[in-house]
Amino acid sequence: MNQILLFIGLVIILCLTIKPVGKKLPFPTLLIFITLGMLLGVNGPAHIDFSDYALTETVCSTALLFIMFYGGFNTNIDRAKPVAAPAVLLSTLGVVITAGITGVFAHFALGFDWIGGLLLGSVVASTDAASVFSVLREHSLSLRGGTDSLLEVESGSNDPVAYMLTAVLATLAAGGDINIPALLAKQIILGVGLGLAIGWAAGRLIERAHATAEGAQTIFLFAVAIVAYALPSYLGGNGFLAVYLAGIVLGASDITGKVEMAHFFDTLTE
Repeated sequence: MNQILLFIGLVIILCLTIKPVGKKLPFPTLLIFITLGMLLGVNGPAHIDFSDYALTETVCSTALLFIMFYGGFNTNIDRAKPVAAPAVLLSTLGVVITAGITGVFAHFALGFDWIGGLLLGSVVASTDAASVFSVLREHSLSLRGGTDSLLEVESGSNDPVAYMLTAVLATLAAGGDINIPALLAKQIILGVGLGLAIGWAAGRLIERAHATAEGAQTIFLFAVAIVAYALPSYLGGNGFLAVYLAGIVLGASDITGKVEMAHFFDTLTE
């Protein structure tokens, strides 16, 4: 336990120390972490053998839920509305087309069977929200025609389709049966419904947290992000879609101390 706490503390200090340096670099700092992971991996010079996939998924999902929440919380509704339709089209049909093209390439060029190729395509088809938010906001990019808002909305809402494709093809690869319409409906209905409901309820309750103590709102919002992801996921919905929508609802609400909360989550997601 002491080793884990020491490691976490040192990593947080290191991240906050190098953050000003990263903003001056001509490329996304994510590339530094990708390179570091390759060097420290089992095939890198350090030869660190790490194969605990369950722990990796838990850590990454926990980090991503806060990134997704802040992505929604910091979304400019006025700028997002005009690009909502094309963003949804990209996050649904676009993901399916990308998975299909990648699957065809994997089959003919790499020798995968059809299910394996399409499974590979499904895994890589969705835009990575953490990367999109980081690249656009780290350098304060404002692209023409609201393209930055389009990319943010698309990357935050493409998880249900990518999840469905991956689940279906993984089940088929294992020789099992799956109800595709039921899976998709459950993912989207629970994800959208609970995300909006939790965001709305939290917006009504957050002022009570403000009355408890100064700064309590930020901790309240921190807890809301966790609940908005965990509850839909526990019930079989898409937690990332839910936490993203909860963030959008709260970001559009007229709540006290929103600027201070945005600063906190901005640093946390970094």
